[in-house]
Parts: sequence; structure tokens; C-alpha cells
Amino acid sequence: MTKSKKVLFYASGIIITFLLFSIWYNYKYGMSKIAAFEINAPSYKQKLVIATQGSPFKNAITNNLVSHYRQDSIYMKIMNVEDLQKIDPENYNAVIVIHTWENLKPPVSVVDFFNKIGYQQNNIIVLTTSGQGNYKMQQVDALTGESRLDNVNDYTQQIIKKVNPLLSK
Repeated sequence: MTKSKKVLFYASGIIITFLLFSIWYNYKYGMSKIAAFEINAPSYKQKLVIATQGSPFKNAITNNLVSHYRQDSIYMKIMNVEDLQKIDPENYNAVIVIHTWENLKPPVSVVDFFNKIGYQQNNIIVLTTSGQGNYKMQQVDALTGESRLDNVNDYTQQIIKKVNPLLSK
């Protein structure tokens, strides 16, 4: 085998290994999509959006938030984070964005959303999770942490503490 064929063979092997690793990583750690749903009547004065990704941690927080506010006269829209562009935060008392830092960056839909609406929104609460637990968009005031199920109640309470004053306006 000539030297150039050996180099091509090894380079192809590295590329294939990287692609297989990427597929495995996205399968193992990637976020799933959630099905959108609504609770209570859109005609209610108080309105809340929860934009999230599917994972046991994020689902548990979302379920806690929905349970907490379900009996109140609050319209809740729960949606996938990829659909953030479809909402105008000015039409809601509070917007909760729960997303994971993936591949060293936030989801494109989250970046696009903040680029569209600006970074100084008073009614948006963001929870960013990452392996290290400290990554977040620099311009966004966000809660940060690891996706550990034993932290669900703590993060739920932190979010509620930020949402309640927005709902009382």
C-alpha cells in the first residue's frame, strides 16, 4: 500500500470513528422533543409559557411547575424549545425556558429567540443545564446547573420564586 493510500485510509478511519461517536453521543445525551399542550383557558389574564426539551430532569421540573400552577387561574402553554420563535413574550406574564447546553453551545432556537427579542427581557426565566453545571449564554441572566434528578425540587422552587412576582403584575 502506498503512503498516500495509508494516509487516506487512516483519515477515513478517524472521520468514520468521529461520526459514529457523534451519533452515539446524540442518541445517549441528546434531548428529545416534547409534545406541546395547554392548560386552562387562553382567555385567562395570567399567562405562562414553559419552553423545554425532553429529558427526565426537564420533564420533572415541567411537571412540578404545571402541578404548582394548575389550580390557579393561569393559562399555561407548554412547548418544545425549538418552537420559541412562535411566541411573543409580551403576550405572557412569564416565559420559562429550560434547555441544555449541547455541543458547547445553547440550542440554535434559544439563541435565535434572544436575538429576536433582545437580552434584557424582565419576564423570561432561563434554566440552562450542562455537564459542568455552569454554562450559560453570557448576555442572559440564567439559573445554571446539572441535570440531576435530586436537584429537581430546588430548581422548581427557584423558578417559582422568580415567576410568582411576574404573575402578580
